[in-house]
Amino acid sequence: NCTVGSDLTVGRWAMVGMGSVVTKSVPDFALVLGSPAVPVGAVCRCGRLLLRYAPGRPPADQPLTCSGCGRVYVFAHGGVTEPA
Repeated sequence: NCTVGSDLTVGRWAMVGMGSVVTKSVPDFALVLGSPAVPVGAVCRCGRLLLRYAPGRPPADQPLTCSGCGRVYVFAHGGVTEPA
């Protein structure tokens, strides 16, 4: 059970933790937790955790590969994208 404010968007493949209160839109592939919800990681399309980091402290830009399905992503500028 989480609460998402009105006129906000939860991005593609993003995950919101139980009990979280979403006060800002959530980017694609983000894992957000807490009240208010903050980004703490990145998730794959298959639902596996790609990367976990301290709230508000995203790591340096880096490539990410899912250990479950093998999809490749790029973590850059605090967000996750799929290479073309």
